[in-house]
Order: sequence, then structure tokens, then C-alpha cells
Amino acid sequence: GFFGAARSSTPVMCCFCGTNLCLSVLEFGVILFQAYILLFWPEGDCSKPAANGPDFCFGAIVKVLSGVVLVFTLPLFGLSFYAWWHSLALWQRLKHGEVLAAGAATVRPMEEHVGLNEFME
Repeated sequence: GFFGAARSSTPVMCCFCGTNLCLSVLEFGVILFQAYILLFWPEGDCSKPAANGPDFCFGAIVKVLSGVVLVFTLPLFGLSFYAWWHSLALWQRLKHGEVLAAGAATVRPMEEHVGLNEFME
């Protein structure tokens, strides 16, 4: 995202925007799955030991781990969505011909610097 904005490169900014959108959608799916586990996963009967297994309640452990994953995934989703939203705005500005960086940062377009002209045609 930084290089796309600093070099006023529409393709790089579009790639950054699309990557953050995909990441946001995947993280939202993880959040929904973890919420489903927390709300609907059966805990089982923890009062008596399992017949053929260890003496712990598998459902309760799954719910605790799901809660931990949910606590860490929520801020990641927020950051990814924030990055997508603002990179989309920058990409739209670049698409309309606006130069985002002034001064020496725009001496050469990134396509010339990296040699992307051959790949973009």
C-alpha cells in the first residue's frame, strides 16, 4: 500500500486493496465460525469421566480456545477492513489521475522503475 501511494501506482494500490478485501472476508468467516462454536457447540457432560478417553470435557476446551481465537481475530478484522476501505479511496483517486505524492517521490512512475510495463500490457 505504501509503495502504491508513494509512487502513485494504480496497479499496486489495486493489489493492496484487493488483498485486504480478501483478508477481511476470510477473517469475517472465522469470526462467524467462532461465534457459532461459542453459541451452539455442545459442552457435553463434564461431571463424569469419559469411558474410553481422558478425564476432561472436550466441548469446554473447544469453547475456551474458540473464545481466545475470537478475541484475537476481531481486531485483525477491524484493521484489515480499515486498510481496505482507505486503500479503496486512494485507488479511486489514483484511477482518476490524481498524484498522491509530491516532490521527489514522483520523479519516475513505479512501472518504469520496476519494469512493469511489459506485464501490464
